[in-house]
Amino acid sequence: MHRWISRVAIAIPILTFACILAILGVGQLATRATPSDVGKLASNEQEIPLTAGDDVRIATSFFPVAKKDAPVILMLHGNGASRA
Repeated sequence: MHRWISRVAIAIPILTFACILAILGVGQLATRATPSDVGKLASNEQEIPLTAGDDVRIATSFFPVAKKDAPVILMLHGNGASRA
């Protein structure tokens, strides 16, 4: 009986540590940066330089309109997507 308890006492911390490592690994894979190339600008498109706080360059596009009071639309996409 004591032998079984000692094996369980050793196995629980090892399994807990393995689960934590697996969760961290999946989190790293799900949130890593995935660079993508952006094609040429459209004829009415302007690129505006934008850099995040960690010095990562963010691709941006600005499409000017004729009306001065036109609303602004900000479109964002998920990780791994492309503004193209």
